[in-house]
Amino acid sequence: MTAQSGMPAHTVRGAAFGLSRGHRHWLYRVMLVVALTGLAWMVLHYGRGLIGVDGHAARSAEAWCMKLHGGAVMAALVAFGSVLPHHVRLAWRARRHRLSGVGLISAVLVLVLTGYGLYYLGDEDWHDCASWGHQVVAALAVAACLIHVRAGRKSRAR
Repeated sequence: MTAQSGMPAHTVRGAAFGLSRGHRHWLYRVMLVVALTGLAWMVLHYGRGLIGVDGHAARSAEAWCMKLHGGAVMAALVAFGSVLPHHVRLAWRARRHRLSGVGLISAVLVLVLTGYGLYYLGDEDWHDCASWGHQVVAALAVAACLIHVRAGRKSRAR
């Protein structure tokens, strides 16, 4: 028991705050698939001429990237939600990695909202703005994730 909280020490200072190695790897893999399918769509959408893919083939591949991206996002939302009850709560109580955690959670929330808007809102002007915003925030989310994971690894190594 910790003197301050009355909680067993392992619930506050345990390895990865309650995420097993398998849970972490599942989370990382799902997030990687989301990032890679989004990146593949961007390369096909903006770099058709650079990669030598003709219009019809690129549009077909873009459509498949979006289908895979959407499916991966569903899994990612489950994975992300699975860390909220224990990992986030315990790390917040322990005052660990708050800045990177809040940045990551904020980026994910913005991505969910803009992704929903891209899929369900039909306003063309809004769509272009949201698309660029979604892509920029996605890049920031990848950076926030890497920073957060690195900070956690440094903590576990001590």
